[in-house]
Amino acid sequence: MENGDKAIGSSQEDPAIDFNSAYRWFKALIIAGATKRDAEKIINDPDMAKRLVDWMRSGHHLAAPPAGYKPSQPPPASTRRVALDIERMYDIDELFDAPGMRVEPALQVERWRELNADARLNLCIDEEHFRRIPVPPQRHQDDVPVGMSEIALCYGFGFDDGGNADLVESLRRSWHILKYRLDRGLKIGVSTPFKMNVDYFHLRPNAAPRPPGFFWAKIQLGWLYQGHSLELAFQRMYRGETAMAHEPLQIFSVTHPQLLEEFDGVRIPFLMLGGFMLAPNGNGDFSNPRIAPLLKRRHGDLVLEEGLEIPHSQIGLATMRM
Repeated sequence: MENGDKAIGSSQEDPAIDFNSAYRWFKALIIAGATKRDAEKIINDPDMAKRLVDWMRSGHHLAAPPAGYKPSQPPPASTRRVALDIERMYDIDELFDAPGMRVEPALQVERWRELNADARLNLCIDEEHFRRIPVPPQRHQDDVPVGMSEIALCYGFGFDDGGNADLVESLRRSWHILKYRLDRGLKIGVSTPFKMNVDYFHLRPNAAPRPPGFFWAKIQLGWLYQGHSLELAFQRMYRGETAMAHEPLQIFSVTHPQLLEEFDGVRIPFLMLGGFMLAPNGNGDFSNPRIAPLLKRRHGDLVLEEGLEIPHSQIGLATMRM
C-alpha cells in the first residue's frame, strides 16, 4: 500500500480511509462475480483489503477477485462510515441510468451538427470531420468501477506545433459555445475572470494530447477523486486515464446539457480541469502545478475560476479515457 494508506478494515482509531477507492474496489468485486455480502467481508478484512488494493492498482481491474474470502469481526465505526459512503456513491454511479441522462452516440453527433449549422456560432466544422467520426467505444464492465459509465463526443479545435489539437484554442471556442447555449437557451449566467489565451492557460505536461477534430471520450465527472487534492488525484489515476481540459464545457453545452441540473457539488462535484496549468494573474507564470481551472456553480451561474490547492468535499478532478 502507498504511504499513508491504511487497510479498509483497520481497527485503528479514525484511520485515513480513501472512500472513493473503497467504493471502486467494492464495485469491481461485485462486477467480477462476488456477492455483495462477500464483497463487504473483503473490504472489512485488513489482509484481504491489502490484496484488493494491490489487485486494483495492477491495472487489471477485473481479471479475477482475490481468492479466499475470510470471515471478519464486526467492523469498527470507521468501516461502517465507509459502508454508508459506498451507498451514497452507488447513487452517483446510477446517475446515467436515470431516464434521459444517457445520450446515445447518434444523438450526440446530431447535436454537434445542429450547432455547426448555426451561423451565429461560426464553428465552421467541415463535413469531412463528421464523416471521419470514429466508431464509438463499447462500454465495458471495467469502466464502471473507475467511474466511466458514459461516453461523450468531443471536438479538438485548431492545431498545435505537433499536429495535435490546440487545447487553449479548444477552450476558447468551447467557452464561446457554452456562453451561447446557456445565456440564450437556459438563461444561466456564465462568467470567468480569465482571458482564454496562453497567458492564462497552458497544457499540463503529463496531459494526453487530443486529436484535431472529433473524438470519443469515456468520461468520469469528478466523483472518483472528490475531496482529493490535485496532486493526490494525479497519483491515483489509472492507466490510460487523463485529466480533462476543455471537454466538460462541451459535455454541459452540447452532448449532455441535462447534466447541468445535477451539477451542484454533490450529485456531480465541481470540476477541476486538470489538463490545464493555470496562471491566474495572466502573466504566463505556470510554476505552481497544484492549481488548475475550476468549473463550479455559484448562485445558479456557471463560473470558471482558480481552483483550491487544498482538498474540498465538493470538488473533484474530471478525467477521461480516449
